[in-house]
Amino acid sequence: MYSCTNSSGDYPVIGASKLPKTEVRIKRYGKALFELDKTRFQEELKAIQAVFPQFLNDDLNDSANISKLYNFVSDTQLIALYHETIKVYPELTKQEKSLAGAFAYLKYYFPSFTAPQVYAYISGIQFDAPVMTADNSLVIGLDCYLGENQPRYKSAGIPAYQMRCMTPSHIEADVVKAIYAVYFERQFTVQTILDEMVHTGIRYAFIKAMLPDMPDHILLGYSEEQYRWIRKNEASVWRSIVGEELLYKGDQKLFRKFFGDGPFTQEFSTEAPPRIGDYIGWQIVRQYAKQKGLASPQDLLALNDAQGVLAQSRYKPK
Repeated sequence: MYSCTNSSGDYPVIGASKLPKTEVRIKRYGKALFELDKTRFQEELKAIQAVFPQFLNDDLNDSANISKLYNFVSDTQLIALYHETIKVYPELTKQEKSLAGAFAYLKYYFPSFTAPQVYAYISGIQFDAPVMTADNSLVIGLDCYLGENQPRYKSAGIPAYQMRCMTPSHIEADVVKAIYAVYFERQFTVQTILDEMVHTGIRYAFIKAMLPDMPDHILLGYSEEQYRWIRKNEASVWRSIVGEELLYKGDQKLFRKFFGDGPFTQEFSTEAPPRIGDYIGWQIVRQYAKQKGLASPQDLLALNDAQGVLAQSRYKPK
């Protein structure tokens, strides 16, 4: 089975003919809103209300609601942010095609999956929640993906390690992460470092299955240099974790060390990526899937025995 896998060797390649036909059309609420004629603002809002019910669900005959929206689109900072967004995303054809591919894999592995309606909006740089999904709708804050060198991010005080993930290349991974968290993530008992490693490893294995062509460093939120470092030093990191008997510890300080975000993992190196526990957990789950001959990420979702996963994975990086 695994002699004919994708570039990462996670799951067998699914031929395009076997994937369900899926189309994605992103409805751009931000563009529609900021391009309304302000001299006829209430009338034009009502004209687009049926297209964007998730955003315009208040009574548009109420002057207080109209005033709130008018103030939003009149904010000079938001107007400038909107124009920056249009420069980066004059159209969304590439994103629609990529998301259609991800949704096709979701439908293939989970036939009952219904692709959500996707919207884009101007969030005011809500970088802590750039993608949200609920009630079969998914919303992308495009202003959170303008590129890591966007001056407005620096002015907003966003740390450099977070700006690294605020690029067009990260949209699809964040979308699938959000879908996984809301619709697919199962309850997992987390008491130890190993528990959390396997828990996060399942998440990354799921996301990779839906985005098989996405580079691992993008999915992990690492720079290419950080990814090369962890690949080169994976065995020594694992020996350190095992040698210090950290796998079965539940200390919150250790959890922050292995799973907390930041510029790097200081205990190993300033070149080491953050969230090293995420990476190690993913490799354990990857190895488990290979050892068990799993052909679908669906087989991983019911797992709740981290020790069993580690033992059966025979994970031992060289």
